[in-house]
Amino acid sequence: MSADSEDLEFESGSSLRRKLEAQLEKNQELSKELSSYKAQAVIDENGFSLVKPEDISDAKPDEMISAAEAVQEKRLSEREDVVRDILIQKGFSGEELDQAAKEMLNPSDADLSAFSRAKETSAIGGNAAPLKDPRTIQPGLSRIEYALQSKSKN
Repeated sequence: MSADSEDLEFESGSSLRRKLEAQLEKNQELSKELSSYKAQAVIDENGFSLVKPEDISDAKPDEMISAAEAVQEKRLSEREDVVRDILIQKGFSGEELDQAAKEMLNPSDADLSAFSRAKETSAIGGNAAPLKDPRTIQPGLSRIEYALQSKSKN
């Protein structure tokens, strides 16, 4: 017999139960941490910009992608609803509303090409200002106001 098994023979049942519960709690914490890392990897690999690791960390590892897709779709829908509500309050309607919402939610090709040119230029050398990919910009109030201002100038 090993020293550990001999020690266990002389311990009381309640002491053994406390050790078991402590070990189970530790295993559960490690499992949650591993799940969180896996969730972050799924988000990063698939480009789910609106999903947070805690949104899908409770899902089984083989179901994380589908859970992330569901959360992403839900948040995109919510985002579109908010943008449309704000634009309606600003007086947009019909086709004009659809066009303004589309501009708000999807950056133009000009924005994307400007981003890539700035990124290429900064690679030449020097200290460039941090770049923000227009596809990752959240439709905040400033972006909504900018779209409305540019729309009213036309």
